[in-house]
Amino acid sequence: MYFLCSSAFAELSISHIAKKYSLSVVTIVALDQNDQLLSLGSGLFINTLGHIAKNPHVLESSAEAVVKTVKGEKARGIQVIRDDPKLDLLIQKHL
Repeated sequence: MYFLCSSAFAELSISHIAKKYSLSVVTIVALDQNDQLLSLGSGLFINTLGHIAKNPHVLESSAEAVVKTVKGEKARGIQVIRDDPKLDLLIQKHL
């Protein structure tokens, strides 16, 4: 594991990192079959294909999901690309 305290990252402040990468952050809204809120979570865009890494427990028992970007864009529905329960990691793409 590589820590941010190494000399390569010493000059980057938390605010600089947040500003640089905040557009990669998304909110995941999990809904039931009646469009009622079940849970909220977050994820990160990991490539230009729109794949999002997140923890799968956010979507447990959900019928639908909405992805919201920090710019306010919303997309309904997801496609699971990869699910790894051992790592508690899900790769998804919004439809």
